[in-house]
Amino acid sequence: MRWELANSKGGTLVRVTHSGLAELPIARKDYSGGWPGVLQALKNYIEAAGKQLFREAHTMENISNAISQDAIEAEVFIAAPPERVFQALIEPQEVLAWWGQAGVYRCTEFNSDLRVGGKWRSAGNGGHNDHFSVTGEYMVVDSPRVLAYSWVASWTGDAKTTVRWELEPADQGTRVRLRHSGLAAHPEIAQAYRGWPRMLGWLKAFLEEGETVEMRKAISA
Repeated sequence: MRWELANSKGGTLVRVTHSGLAELPIARKDYSGGWPGVLQALKNYIEAAGKQLFREAHTMENISNAISQDAIEAEVFIAAPPERVFQALIEPQEVLAWWGQAGVYRCTEFNSDLRVGGKWRSAGNGGHNDHFSVTGEYMVVDSPRVLAYSWVASWTGDAKTTVRWELEPADQGTRVRLRHSGLAAHPEIAQAYRGWPRMLGWLKAFLEEGETVEMRKAISA
C-alpha cells in the first residue's frame, strides 16, 4: 500500500497504489472496485471537517473576550433579532439543541422556572463521559434585553457566581454581551470558565446556520 500526497490547485491530490496483486486476480478485482469508494469517503470526511473548522475559526475571530480578576466577559454579533436570541437562551429544547459538542460536554437536561426568584437546572455529560450539573436562581428576567442568574456548578463545588446576558439590537441583528462575575471570591475556579467564547460560537452557529450539537464534529480529548 502506498499513499502519495501532492499540492494541487489549493488542495491536495491523493494517489493510492495497492500493489502485489498480479497473481491474485480475484483480489485485484475486489480492490479495484473498492478503493474509489474509500477515496470518496475520505474526501467527503476531510472536506466536511475543513468547512467546520473554517466556520469555527471565522466565528471565534468575531467574538471579543476580556478577563479581569472578578469577571469573564465575551461579546458577539448574531444575525438574528433579540427576541430569537432570548428564546434560544431560555427554551429547554433549544438549549439542548445548541449547548454542547461531543468531546467537550453536552447538556441533556434543562429545566427552568422563568421568573425572578425561579430556579433553573441543567445537567449532562462531560468530555470524558462524566456527569455534571449546574443550578441557579433567576435574578433578572427582562425579555428580550437582559437575563441574569446565579450559577453553581458541580465541578466547582459550592462556589456561587453570576451570569448576565445583555442583548442589544444592532445592524439587523443582536449584539450579545455575556458577563460571568463573582470570580474574585473564588480565584481557583476562574480557569474553569474560559470556555464562554466557544459557547457563544455555538449559539451563533445555531441561530445563523441551524447548526446543532449533533452536527458538530467531535473534539478529541
